[in-house]
Amino acid sequence: MYYQGLHDVAGVLLLGGGPALAPLLLRHVLTTGGLPYATPCGGGIPLALDGLDLVMAVLRAGDPALAAHVQAGGNAPHWGLSWLLTWFAHDVPDGAVSVRLFDGFLGAHPALPLYVAACLLAEARATVLAADPEDAGSFHNLLKTLPARVLRTPEDAGRLLIAAAAALSARPPATLLAPPMPPLTAGRLQSSWPAVLRQPACGELPEGGQSPLHLVALGEASPFPARQRALMAALLFGGIGVLVQWVLPAVLARGGPGG
Repeated sequence: MYYQGLHDVAGVLLLGGGPALAPLLLRHVLTTGGLPYATPCGGGIPLALDGLDLVMAVLRAGDPALAAHVQAGGNAPHWGLSWLLTWFAHDVPDGAVSVRLFDGFLGAHPALPLYVAACLLAEARATVLAADPEDAGSFHNLLKTLPARVLRTPEDAGRLLIAAAAALSARPPATLLAPPMPPLTAGRLQSSWPAVLRQPACGELPEGGQSPLHLVALGEASPFPARQRALMAALLFGGIGVLVQWVLPAVLARGGPGG
């Protein structure tokens, strides 16, 4: 199961979790909806473009003027494809910044990266508004390079995660499908991003209680350092799978614990 850019994701997980934990974390993000782009026949690109429609809906709800300016050129938002496909890892040169973002994304609502993308555009509001969207090439390049411009330190990433979590709580994904979004677009997004649109937003408890990995923007509040939280994530999401897949069959093959 692979798609273009997944190696960027794997590299950050390796940097943050080490060789023992990275495969477990990668399995987690690919199987729980956090990175839903590994689909047959390159279907991940259209799915990411649909995700960028949601990004623009988030931006439109918070800053209609900025959203209109970003879309003034009339081109598809290809500038943000690698943002979503790689959780910004392809566009952020500092590995520590990427680790900080991933630390927020791992236990969060699967829409959080979409809201981070919208908040990143809002963070660069003055720069974006000063650019001419009719100059399509330059405008595309400006937007595509915003993560490197805005996310210079882990603290920048933490600040953006906090803003995105607040926006997600205030404007849950399901509310974004109302007008002015065209009904056909809303219907397409309901079909392509069902898990994101149906899952309760941050601040709401899923059925059965809150996940122990609700780590949205916990960098300043958590008593655990980032590496230890990555270990917690791996143990919770991958440990049971490893036990069932490898340890239990080996024990049974030997005739039990005493065999």
